[in-house]
Amino acid sequence: MKNKKYSTKSIRLWLFVSWIVATIVYATLFFVLGAAVNSISNTHATVLGKRTILLALPILAAFGAFWFSDDGTSSTTNTQFRKSMSFEEVFALCAMTGLVHIIALTYLVANMYFLESFPEEGGVSFRDIGETFIDLFVMLSPLSYLPVEFLTRRKIKPTSGTS
Repeated sequence: MKNKKYSTKSIRLWLFVSWIVATIVYATLFFVLGAAVNSISNTHATVLGKRTILLALPILAAFGAFWFSDDGTSSTTNTQFRKSMSFEEVFALCAMTGLVHIIALTYLVANMYFLESFPEEGGVSFRDIGETFIDLFVMLSPLSYLPVEFLTRRKIKPTSGTS
């Protein structure tokens, strides 16, 4: 396993898919709870769902910009990016991405599971839980951006300054 190399294209795709799935899970959780649970304000749930999507957009957009941009060459991905990565690099990228989702989802599910009802007045409300979830997501976002930047950055080729 030490010398095994992992395809950068595959890792990039897996992390992108994980972000899509996580965004769908988070937003759907808020939207469904807002519609299905009487003690939860549909307005608050909708706002939290939208904010969750908004937080994931920079990451999804970075991947989109990578795959759907054209810099005038047909082989950008072949010439400007390493074709493989070491196990340590893959582990670090996946660990940073996973840490964000594990902490955020654990907080969200644990608080919703242990809270019998969601009072709007006094006590911990669904809105409080959702707001703290969003705060956690924002606080952990640097861990999210680093793997995306590593997998989508383009190498800069120095020029002589003359054309």
